[in-house]
Amino acid sequence: METVMPIETTEPIETVKKNRPLTRKQKKFVELYAQNPGISNTKIAIQAGYKANSLAVRNVASENLAKPGIITAIETERERIMAKTGVTQAYFVDQVKGLLERCTQAEPVRDAKGEATGEWRFDSAGANGALEKIAKWLGAYEIDNRQKAGSVSLQIATFLEGQTE
Repeated sequence: METVMPIETTEPIETVKKNRPLTRKQKKFVELYAQNPGISNTKIAIQAGYKANSLAVRNVASENLAKPGIITAIETERERIMAKTGVTQAYFVDQVKGLLERCTQAEPVRDAKGEATGEWRFDSAGANGALEKIAKWLGAYEIDNRQKAGSVSLQIATFLEGQTE
């Protein structure tokens, strides 16, 4: 099982829904969820202290993510993390764009003497990873991991066109 890693914090995660503070488990869920993108909601719920009954914990995770107070707390925690680390969405996009640009630069293949062979290579795995991150950031994948139709392809194409200018 992947272990989610909380970021050290001195500020408690607090929010209210109908004037009630979050429970200890909800606060831990918010903290782990905001700090560990890509980890399953079920794993986060288990590590937040909810019982590991697979169906029940999945329901709790889904219910938590539907509660306005928890959603607000997650957004607040993510903003706190971005302020603390300096890693904003703009920074992330700039870094991914730079990675994509480096990975798609054609590089000549050289023989043992250092002479160009006339063939070229580029880092297709790195380029694919960068495009995947861009697609996720643009919302290309829905929660249930089905791709959205049409407009995402147009958004990605528009994004890539901007790279050549």
